[in-house]
Amino acid sequence: MTLEEFMAAEAAEPFAWARFDCTMMCDRWVRLRRGVSPVEAGPIRYSDEASAMRILPRLPILMNRAMRKAGLVPTPEPRKGDVGLVAHAGRAGPAIHSGTCWITRHRDGFWTAPAAGFLKAWSI
Repeated sequence: MTLEEFMAAEAAEPFAWARFDCTMMCDRWVRLRRGVSPVEAGPIRYSDEASAMRILPRLPILMNRAMRKAGLVPTPEPRKGDVGLVAHAGRAGPAIHSGTCWITRHRDGFWTAPAAGFLKAWSI
């Protein structure tokens, strides 16, 4: 499955916390490409919006641990298909590099961040 096909499939699903949100979208992509689940490997646990908002301040630490436990290697130069933690326009979250920008989703839809707008990225 290409990244474009994956994103089209993701867009067909309505947003749902802990199912069809930014974290789980990236987790599905990593499982598809690498056969491992960072969410299962790491300590990223939430079930609804309230619990997601509680872990948000710790997301950089949690995501780094989860990716490391899943065996994923950080990259300073992300490419198409890599996963990263992005911050842009007052928002932050896991995202997938499209080749030109980062793509992620929130309850109000998909959004993009500039390619340089990442805090950390991992090769997928």
